[in-house]
Amino acid sequence: MLISPDAARAYLERSPDANLMLLAALAYDPVRAQVGVERGGALAAAALVVELGDSGREERPTIMVAADDAEALGQLVRAHDWPLPAVWSVARPDLLAELERLLGRARSRWRGVRAYVAASPPQVGGPAVRSITLADADALDLAPCSLGPTALRNWLRRGWRMFGVVQGGALVCHALAAYPVLDTEEVSAVFTAPRWRRRGLARAVVAATIGDIVGRGRRAVYVAGRSNIASQAVAEGLGMAPLFETWEIVTG
Repeated sequence: MLISPDAARAYLERSPDANLMLLAALAYDPVRAQVGVERGGALAAAALVVELGDSGREERPTIMVAADDAEALGQLVRAHDWPLPAVWSVARPDLLAELERLLGRARSRWRGVRAYVAASPPQVGGPAVRSITLADADALDLAPCSLGPTALRNWLRRGWRMFGVVQGGALVCHALAAYPVLDTEEVSAVFTAPRWRRRGLARAVVAATIGDIVGRGRRAVYVAGRSNIASQAVAEGLGMAPLFETWEIVTG
């Protein structure tokens, strides 16, 4: 059955860390539909159909699922006329095998994410990192990071906070503190200009961003693609703890 965003949110907040990707999608992404199944008069599973697009040649919605157990997951998969093709995403390893069986497809080895969390700021040295402000949209050369002044202004005007490394008047590495959900905030948009890589800049800006988030009383979350080993190494090198993983199954 179709359910309201508020009903989906209330169900997902029962296990907030495991369902953080779904809660973030409800807050920030274009959600086409929320679907749920009840057991004993209460929701036992929920799914979001999210228009994230797909990295392949064909645009596919992402179906993000959460369930109390395998039985509820089966009821959920059978409860709706799901779009096809699609990318199915699940964050609980105990539900992955059942979702593979229900869809008749195996997970894609390199699709999905690994998420990490920090509740205290890391103590690291390295290059000088500073806050990036609205004035920097016109004052800095943003081209090395493939960033334009309008995009930078839009990020900052949403209340997000940017930290970066500036060399010779150019922004060469940056990260955002953005997307607050419950008591978390994400270290997002981490990017280093190609010729400045392998110098520890990403590690430095991520550490600064974590410090800012934690300093404001939130937990810092860092999300890396399953195939992005270098990004995972940044989080692990800063001592961030694993929070959750997602696995994806492509249908159609």
